[in-house]
Amino acid sequence: MVRIGELIFEVLPESVLQLFVVYHTKKVSNTVIFSILSSVASAAFIMTDNSMIYERSMMSVQKRGPYSHLLQGFIPDDPRAKVGMQLGLFLFYGGYLAGALGL
Repeated sequence: MVRIGELIFEVLPESVLQLFVVYHTKKVSNTVIFSILSSVASAAFIMTDNSMIYERSMMSVQKRGPYSHLLQGFIPDDPRAKVGMQLGLFLFYGGYLAGALGL
């Protein structure tokens, strides 16, 4: 719950405010660009982690394995596949946020 609050009340407003300043400034430094990208990456990580936690809490033992649920999807058993899934979600959420913010 704290992470969602951080996402809603800190990370996303900070990103929007930074973009507002960038759009109204003629000269943009690399520090500002790095700050905006790190804010988007932070939001994407929080969203990915919360999504994985929610899916794990909804999983039950079924035909597809202990990490599967008919309605929620599935989390693989293999550690490499878990990392791949988490990286894919991170990139998806990061791209979604970057597109929504107009980056």
